[in-house]
Amino acid sequence: MGLGAIGLGVFLLLFWNENAQLQLGWILFIVFGIIQVIYILYLRKKGKYIIMDRENGLFSYPNTFYKEQVITKFDNTAIFIGTSGRYNTPALKLWHSNQRTAYTFSILNVHFWSFMVWYMDKNRPLPPGDAFDEFRERDFQRRKAEG
Repeated sequence: MGLGAIGLGVFLLLFWNENAQLQLGWILFIVFGIIQVIYILYLRKKGKYIIMDRENGLFSYPNTFYKEQVITKFDNTAIFIGTSGRYNTPALKLWHSNQRTAYTFSILNVHFWSFMVWYMDKNRPLPPGDAFDEFRERDFQRRKAEG
């Protein structure tokens, strides 16, 4: 969209010479496109990940704006079912540490929370699924050693 704004602004500036006020508008259109391209390439937050550390019981999720990830004990996370987006689709949300905003991490799949609780509980075996097959034996031995 930013490149389109730049291209349209340059085209209209070069081939549509009406008056100085209109040219200033097209220059501002070009500047808007440049700012948008810079934001997308350099300023946008990259790598928004939810990290679940089963060994230590830690839960990490993206913070607001450009702040560092929030790392908290999984037992202390405040999860609720709310709505998200324009059409109020059901979503799992969790309160940020600032207690004013919420982070939406699962839209339409509210059963994902059950999976997360099962995964983070060190006293239970790993949840079903092919992704955990190579770790099942080691997890069983760890639980057996802990009693």
